[in-house]
Amino acid sequence: MKPRIGIRPTIDGRWGGVRESLEEKTMAMAMAAKELIESNVHYQDGTPVECVISPCTIGSGAEAAKCNDYFSTQNVCATLAVTPCWCYGSETMDLNSDTVKAVWGFNGTERPGAVYLAAVMAAFAQRGLPAFSMYGHDVQDIDDNTVPEDVAEKMIRWAKGAVAVGQMKNKAYVNLGSVAMGIAGSYCDMSFMQKYLGIRAEFVDLTEILRRITLGIYDKDEYEKAYKWIKENCKEGFDKNAGKNLPDIITKSKVVSADKDCEFLTKFTLIVNDILYGNPKLAELGWHEEALGKNAIVGGFQGQRHWTDWLPNADFTEAIMASSFNWNGKKMPTPLATENDTLNGISMLLATLVTGKAPAFHDVRTYWSPDAVKRVTGKELTGKAANGIIHLINSGATALDCTGAAKDENGNGTQKEWWNMTDEDIQNCIDATDWCRADYEYFRGGGFSSHFRTKAEMPVTMLRVNIVEGIGPVIQIAEGYTCNLDDDIHDKLDKRTDPTWPTTWFAPILTGKGAFTDVYSVMANWGANHGVTIGGHVGADLITLCSMLRIPVTMHNVADEKVYRPHVWSSFGTEDSQAADYAACKNYGPINNFYNVICGIMPCITYIKPKDEMIMYCDKPIIILPEKISVLRDVKNQSIYTDFEQYSIYYKNIIYPYSEEYDVQIECEFGKNLGNCWRLEEFNDIADTFLLTLKIYGYYGKLLTEKSCRVQIFEKKEYPTVNLLCIGDSMTMAETYIAHTVNKLKNINTIGLRNISHNVNHEGRGGWTCSAYFEKYTDDGWGISPFLFPEGFDGKEYYGDKKFYEYMLNSNTDYSHIGTSVTPIQDGMVICDNDKLYRYSKGIYDVVCENPVFKFDFSKYMERYSMPTPDIVSILFGANEFQICSYSEFDNELNKFICNLNNMIEAIHKYNHNIKIVINLPICGGDQYSWGTQLGCKSSAKQYEYCIKMACSAITDLFDRRRNENIFVCPMLAVCDTVNGFQSDYIKSNIYSEHFERHITNWVHPSEIGYKQMGDALAGVIADICDN
Repeated sequence: MKPRIGIRPTIDGRWGGVRESLEEKTMAMAMAAKELIESNVHYQDGTPVECVISPCTIGSGAEAAKCNDYFSTQNVCATLAVTPCWCYGSETMDLNSDTVKAVWGFNGTERPGAVYLAAVMAAFAQRGLPAFSMYGHDVQDIDDNTVPEDVAEKMIRWAKGAVAVGQMKNKAYVNLGSVAMGIAGSYCDMSFMQKYLGIRAEFVDLTEILRRITLGIYDKDEYEKAYKWIKENCKEGFDKNAGKNLPDIITKSKVVSADKDCEFLTKFTLIVNDILYGNPKLAELGWHEEALGKNAIVGGFQGQRHWTDWLPNADFTEAIMASSFNWNGKKMPTPLATENDTLNGISMLLATLVTGKAPAFHDVRTYWSPDAVKRVTGKELTGKAANGIIHLINSGATALDCTGAAKDENGNGTQKEWWNMTDEDIQNCIDATDWCRADYEYFRGGGFSSHFRTKAEMPVTMLRVNIVEGIGPVIQIAEGYTCNLDDDIHDKLDKRTDPTWPTTWFAPILTGKGAFTDVYSVMANWGANHGVTIGGHVGADLITLCSMLRIPVTMHNVADEKVYRPHVWSSFGTEDSQAADYAACKNYGPINNFYNVICGIMPCITYIKPKDEMIMYCDKPIIILPEKISVLRDVKNQSIYTDFEQYSIYYKNIIYPYSEEYDVQIECEFGKNLGNCWRLEEFNDIADTFLLTLKIYGYYGKLLTEKSCRVQIFEKKEYPTVNLLCIGDSMTMAETYIAHTVNKLKNINTIGLRNISHNVNHEGRGGWTCSAYFEKYTDDGWGISPFLFPEGFDGKEYYGDKKFYEYMLNSNTDYSHIGTSVTPIQDGMVICDNDKLYRYSKGIYDVVCENPVFKFDFSKYMERYSMPTPDIVSILFGANEFQICSYSEFDNELNKFICNLNNMIEAIHKYNHNIKIVINLPICGGDQYSWGTQLGCKSSAKQYEYCIKMACSAITDLFDRRRNENIFVCPMLAVCDTVNGFQSDYIKSNIYSEHFERHITNWVHPSEIGYKQMGDALAGVIADICDN
């Protein structure tokens, strides 16, 4: 789920006329704010920012808590309170220290909205929680539900910054290589990234890129497409090396021949993108770990000199990744810093987050005074350039959007949000750029530089983050214009540097004071050799964002009336706003100082000594629950001992690590806390939807963690018939939970090749993992995957594995791992035998493919077996992936597991994106006795519990809250009683004893009771899907 903005409609809590009269107006303000933000603010990927509104108006502390509980399930990163009236400030305010806060108080005469705004700002200040204040300049009538223009400007600016903060959390800066040529910005300050940005620093050695090139770890189809586009669109420019007699130390150093540079750089670009973002295609090639990527939001490449002294430089890669387009058309720009200048990379990131535009990396090279220009060229600077210019130039790693070749509605050069780029804009940028061979004296390995001149006069903002010892991070911001100089002036000035590099002439807006007294002062006060430009005058947006991050602004030329910071900043002084900014940032400290960036999913274990006993104690256990629990009202016969309607969530299943010492408390209007579970038994007098909050307390009443989810009750009624396909392992093959689900809902038609004993169809295979469905295309004694098909052949054309089907036909029986009979092969069909493909015709098999490539293809599965299109696909795996997985192997196994789930989902949705996919959380296993009797010493119950729960946590993190993508998470893990829902027996404690102990006898498979509980969970989710 993307970070969202939560809107808090806050109201006067007095019932009996006051509150009732304000409900409509308060909600109208909330809806107006939601519409304004969603219409004007975008995520980095170009989609509109999502806002959620509190499920109730907030007039008391109890309702504030209810709102907070709901927001905790919605990934809310910022909250906006809206109110037309007086409210109880300290009772209704947002006290969550993890959210960016703002309040809009309605400027009207009927109710004192301004009074509440002032009161709550004072409360926020006292509590140490910076908040932004919004209050219209002019009085509005009470029935005016529009957002005033001045409030709208602040609200949009605040929202852009708040969502930027949310998008950075838990993402990564990927350092490709290390420090370039002693540049201070190349030193990655991990503490800065974590505390101020919430970003994790990742490090990848440059040999990883060479490994992937050498072993072919990239998408070959994408390579062909990219290479073709590059050759057709990236025209080669001036070769500075031509005619030079270069020394041997240079000529010997180029190991990639010049005619192969383009091939090398194409692969290089694809690989860098894969390292940053991952690529599911790599998993299909068997590279599961590489397919995951680094969860990046920004990166940097060292290049000089350990790479560029013998290999092509990264200028092409850096330029095309930062641009708003590539061979696939328009795309999200990727901030990728030259020379791994991490601070300039972060500057690129901040700029693109608040604009959606391509960030341009520059050397801040030369200040040209008007006198110097006249002396060298004989001509005077005019227009925006009249007071002097700064030459922004780089070795060719600048985004092509900086050409200014895109056009606005008036035909003027501009830089656009990447999602607004047209095909014509893209072609204009391509045509305005050529690619010059790198200067071998600087880059012995060669490569190409983007070469262009910014010909448009455009508003831009230049910025740079620096780190100063004793202060921390600071930022510099300079709004100004690009200048289109006369050709003869440009040519003479440009050729004094490097004519093969892209050039932008920048004229900052002068204020006549401080660092903006003149252009020379801007250059003289710039904090480093690099800077970033972004299209538009967005200094005000950056100032607002930096106040959220607590990064003080060391210089800017934004008009005072545009500067928008938290209200409490004025308490640090109003005469000198810059000093107040520094003081406030120092006082509050970095926004993420107490935010633990998630580097793994294993919680921290500590030890304390209560009552003189050493007990293992988890400082912050995790709770594994999806954001929504769907319950079918008629849930009967869950246990053989009762006949009540019942739905249970077992604490031991959903808490890791679990301890009997924990005090698990429930906040919920309905159900019972029975010590081992929360149970809902009486369904008649409960709400259709309600909030369930679990709180875990440790010793001395310390709250360790809490989590809320929404429970929704669905009536058992006549739903339209749906086709259900269940894919899984032996638990699916057992069919019991499927049959129970079908029996409860009545409207389900099951599909699939297997049908063993319960009159339901499915694709369940005992002992199989998810990856087996991607790998088993030949018979190994356990059957073949029905989803694997050779590339280049239709689904109807492919018969299957010869040995497998011969065995089935000759044995005259249903094969135990497919459960269905087959017809003999028909003329014209293709069959696999010993890893070769043969076409059958009249009893003769002719080879048609020596080395077939098999691929999981859901579309061909549907075609081959003439299946009706499923409405719902239910997926359940995990038991075979993790039952003998060691702690040290877990990370790799989890990566493979998640990657295969992603690939399965992608294949299903490629066939039909309307199919609802249910990912079931696999259940925990039995006790250690059952594990020892079944597996000897190969594994343990606790090791399996860790693996299963961490896998369920990962599934919940990755797939929950994606219902808008037709992906649902089913909490089977939570509802299955692993004590009484498994088969058990009474066994002698030892051969000499007459004492019998109850033990579970199957290590992973539940009894009929447990299977029915699993069916209860699935039936609830399916009812939810059918109801909507």
